Amino acid sequence: MTLNFPGPVEVRLFYTTAEVTHEARYNCNSPTDLYVGMTADLVDIYDRDGIHGTLEATIDEWVDLIKVLYSNATATFDYAELWEYDGETHVGKYILTYPIGVAGTSGTATRFAQQDIFSFRTEEGGSMRIELLETFNALNTVLSYTGMTAAQQALVDFVISTSGWILARDTSYPVAFFHLLQGQNEAVFKRRFR
Repeated sequence: MTLNFPGPVEVRLFYTTAEVTHEARYNCNSPTDLYVGMTADLVDIYDRDGIHGTLEATIDEWVDLIKVLYSNATATFDYAELWEYDGETHVGKYILTYPIGVAGTSGTATRFAQQDIFSFRTEEGGSMRIELLETFNALNTVLSYTGMTAAQQALVDFVISTSGWILARDTSYPVAFFHLLQGQNEAVFKRRFR
């Protein structure tokens, strides 16, 4: 079995739903010479087509895309961190923190312990998943692209477009969508209710 690793750089997005903090991790690549303490406007991020933009603009764009899946009453996107990894290791080095402070925008209530897993095929034939926790979506469903909401489709369209900046752990970009799996996340359930 092939071993895959995080990086070469990783965005860690921290968000809160009703006082429970979650962390999403996204692999990406950057041409910038990184150093500890630099600011997000000084870091460029690659997409499949070249330079996507600064880390600051990239994170803001991603949050704008996903905040519509989160309740405006209970969800906030708090901050993001950038980490750099040594090649073919799980050894990461902290680079910076970027404050966000943006609320969800949906008027629908949070579905506690909900887990949405978007699954993709990569350029190198591998698979990649993007997981969102405690959105407002329905439990226990498997959806194809045509069965998803417009907001979910917009996420998928962006991720597999040439503007998509998120890398799979096989170091290639996602190019095709499989399905969306929705269900309960047991770890979040235990953390919230036990």
